[in-house]
Amino acid sequence: PFKVVLPSEMHPFFEVIDYGTGLSDDQVLNIFTTFFESTKTNSNDQVGAFGLGSKSPFAYTDAFEVFARQDGVQNMYTCFLNQSGAPEIFKLEQIVDPTLENGVTIKVPVKKNDFGLFRAAALKAYKFFPVRPIVGANTVNWNWNDPDYKFIGTNFKTISGDSTVYALMGPVAYPVDLHQLKGEESAFLTNYRSRTSTGFVIKYNIGDLDINAGREALSYDKDTINNLIAGMKNIRVEMAKDLQDAIDKCPKLYDAIKFRDKNDPHNVFQLRYE
Repeated sequence: PFKVVLPSEMHPFFEVIDYGTGLSDDQVLNIFTTFFESTKTNSNDQVGAFGLGSKSPFAYTDAFEVFARQDGVQNMYTCFLNQSGAPEIFKLEQIVDPTLENGVTIKVPVKKNDFGLFRAAALKAYKFFPVRPIVGANTVNWNWNDPDYKFIGTNFKTISGDSTVYALMGPVAYPVDLHQLKGEESAFLTNYRSRTSTGFVIKYNIGDLDINAGREALSYDKDTINNLIAGMKNIRVEMAKDLQDAIDKCPKLYDAIKFRDKNDPHNVFQLRYE
């Protein structure tokens, strides 16, 4: 897994450290100064590919550091915005050490008042990652607060304590605005979560859904809406069948009624007693 270092009094920086193939000097100079330049452009199997992630620290600060390690060579850079607001990069030093692991480190200075915001953002951003990052720096009491999954379907899970509907592409979860959708699928989700305070995590393939320019929310174009709805079509059917099967196995009518009252108190699924 990659590593995330959260800011603290002793270390007022946010760092992301990966242990991949690393980047060459030419790659760093190109990727970190050219918007929409990405190493994933030709892949639909990886998160990203918009060419914005490497420049995302500029959304918070005017300057940050990059350490690129490849084949025993580490190059250190400072990235900054020039007077016209365009990104530039300056190489600070080079270290040759055959024992260095390949990878890249991004180091962003953080204001003291924002330490808590970065911790909260990390909990939210990595919530559904199947492999969580290693978290470092003053995280003795760190707790991921894992989602409390209740029902696991073919391509979805229900979660208690969070009534949000998430569209999951890769490990990245995007909240779904059900008001943007029409049809019985979105109507069921709206009704069910309002009555039970239950949320849904629905899995989609990378590329199924378009996201907006800020990369934080979905873009509700025609194809995205159609794909969102398609991923919801089986949810009510699968949940109803699971509950009905359980009711059918109850030895007595009393047991069936008790089960229904506990698992579907609002009779959303219109379950039957035989």
